[in-house]
Amino acid sequence: MVCSMKAAIGRVELLKHRKGERLTHYEMIKAKCYECMEGYEDGMVDCKVSCCPHYGRTPYRDGQEDA
Repeated sequence: MVCSMKAAIGRVELLKHRKGERLTHYEMIKAKCYECMEGYEDGMVDCKVSCCPHYGRTPYRDGQEDA
């Protein structure tokens, strides 16, 4: 399942960060997940990187819709 790059959670937050705008803590996590998952190119799915310090708040973690 390939997602629309515009629809994936974290894109807006990453663009805000790149413009130098301030982000909330959760916006930072969403932006980092978007960047780490390369824009969810392979789909909006769980990254399965449970050792990541942000994993408990990732947008597409299995068993939850949004953290």
